[in-house]
Amino acid sequence: MTFAMSKQDETDAPSRPGGSSASPAGPSRGLRRAARVSRSGSLELNIIPLADVTFLLMVFFVIAGTFRFGEGILNSRLPSIGSARAGGISVPLPLTPITVRVQQTGPEPADFAMSVEGVAQRPASFSELAAILRDLQQQAGFDAESLVVIRSDADVQWDHVVNCLNAAKRAGYANVAFAAR
Repeated sequence: MTFAMSKQDETDAPSRPGGSSASPAGPSRGLRRAARVSRSGSLELNIIPLADVTFLLMVFFVIAGTFRFGEGILNSRLPSIGSARAGGISVPLPLTPITVRVQQTGPEPADFAMSVEGVAQRPASFSELAAILRDLQQQAGFDAESLVVIRSDADVQWDHVVNCLNAAKRAGYANVAFAAR
């Protein structure tokens, strides 16, 4: 804060050697213009600077604030009934996802088995798993957007689970999830 001293204040303040005009009572005696005392003896506060600072802070926070859309509002276009008929026969996607099970079969980390629910053939390697999943995409009701769920035992090494994920990605599936226990 800066305070301006009037000519009267400068002449009233006693001078000190060295050019200082501070009074012996304290350095603030000459700078007493923050609150003015009127001739009637009442105290007058100048609230204009307070209102200015408050307004500037309000403007700052309004401009600097981030405005977000509410949660749950998604911009999406759903197909109409007529567009589904115009595209030909549509096969509904299955309600149940493709589930890949990884089970520990022995005490060693390499002792594990994989299976795909609904498929008789059991893959012996991750490349065979990718081939089985790729073949499932060719069947009616399955496509690259079908959900693949990987369900593993607690004893199975994480490397095997990640290799199952990689096999599903190699087969072209976009939606791969892990089953929660």
